[in-house]
Order: sequence, then structure tokens, then C-alpha cells
Amino acid sequence: MNKNIFLIVFCTVLFSSFSVFADDGQVKISISAKVTASTCVVVSDSSSSVVQMISSSLTNISIGTPFGQTPFSISLDYCPPTTSVAHVKFTGISDTDMPNLLKLDSAGDGYAKGIALGLYDENQQNLDIRSNSTDFKLNSTVVRNKLGFIVAYVRTLPESSQGKVSATASFEISYD
Repeated sequence: MNKNIFLIVFCTVLFSSFSVFADDGQVKISISAKVTASTCVVVSDSSSSVVQMISSSLTNISIGTPFGQTPFSISLDYCPPTTSVAHVKFTGISDTDMPNLLKLDSAGDGYAKGIALGLYDENQQNLDIRSNSTDFKLNSTVVRNKLGFIVAYVRTLPESSQGKVSATASFEISYD
């Protein structure tokens, strides 16, 4: 580890053609691909970060309404000129009551109930935890590209209660 920076190297295979031919009982597969040698460096603070959300009140919050929005970012350094777009995908366990949201890790005494976490892009569009991908145009002429997101509490049940909140999401980045 070089000063807490994790280098993540992705080999991107883009299938530009794929065909199958049957000839005398044999199957031939023709594949054309592009492999890139390097991509951007994910800054270590982004690869294993804890987002410290602001405390927020449940008072007068309707079911399904995001509140306590907290911005966070994933930073990519030294993107090569051949890399123009980053596709970011979040994964995690879906909430039982609102499956587009991220389920809380813990339940029991001291933990919030009837709350989930929503992930949003910079335009405040929900990133459905079951299926999402956000595209960012990269600028290879700058050292750091910051990819902005928002996390928010979301009330999922009428019988919600205050308490500790924690959830885990992972992210994957692919490039064009």
C-alpha cells in the first residue's frame, strides 16, 4: 500500500462481435475484444470509507420521503486518456419494506426501526440498490475526478423509531 492508496486495475473486455457457426457438427466461436492495461486509481478514502451521516429527526417525516441527506464522493485519480467514462454500481441488501433502499445492518435495542437508507446521484435520483448504474464523464487532464453521491434516511413504516443506523453497500466501477 502506497500511502493508503489502493490501486485497482480493471481489465475491461468489450465484446464488439460474437458469432457462432455450425460446420460439420463442430461449433466455432469468433470473439473480438479490447483489453486495456490500466484505469483510474481509486483513492483509498473512497475504497473503504465510512460516511458519517448527520443526525436528523423523524418528526413530521412522511413514509418514503428522504431526510438527513449527506453528500459523499468516490475519487478517481490519474485516469488515462483512453478512459472517458466511469460506470459506478452500488450493491447491498435490499430493505424488506422498500426494496429499492438499503437495509440497515442491525436491529434490536438502541437501533432505529422502520428506517432504511437511500442512495442517490447528484441529481437526487434514487439508485435502486437492486439494479443501478451511474455514468460519469471523466476528465483525464485533471489529477482527481470526484464522483458525487448522496445518502439519506428514508422512513419505511408508520411505526418508525429513533436509534443507531448502520448499513453496508459496496461499489463496482467499470470503464469505457
